[in-house]
Amino acid sequence: MNGVYFSMIDFLRSAKLNIPNLAGIKYTHEDLVDFELCREFNDGEYDILYGRDETLLCALTLGCRGAVGSTYNIMTPLYTQLIDAFDSGDFPEARRRQQISMKVIQLLAGTSSFNSALKEVMKMIGLNLGGVRSPLKNIEPAKIAGLKAGLKALGFFDVCSKQPPNLISEEL
Repeated sequence: MNGVYFSMIDFLRSAKLNIPNLAGIKYTHEDLVDFELCREFNDGEYDILYGRDETLLCALTLGCRGAVGSTYNIMTPLYTQLIDAFDSGDFPEARRRQQISMKVIQLLAGTSSFNSALKEVMKMIGLNLGGVRSPLKNIEPAKIAGLKAGLKALGFFDVCSKQPPNLISEEL
């Protein structure tokens, strides 16, 4: 988030010598080569959790078995179905679920305040967690209305509800 990038495999190599109780890292970057090098480092000694919700399927193909992400809070059933489809070899369905995730994430990011938009969505599904902390800014009511309309158009409220998965909008 701060624009500073350095290779996590380099970090792990240094940490192995300097942080004896390190258990793993949350890997939140698009560099899947570096991710895989970290996952395999020292015979898989470290728990490397994937942190990019919108490309979870890519990480699963590399052997990822754990992830930490923001949109898992609002679309748990979608991601569970994505992983189940992947595990059962239904790659078209896994890709379809990942595409839904991508579109929701694009909508959240399109508000210019991803974290604030995420909190607003949590509110929409019944979890009022308040606003974002400074220096972040809460999004304006007009953007919230646009976000809700966009989520409805994507079939989001079917995705995050307790309704059966076949109710997810096929128009995606």
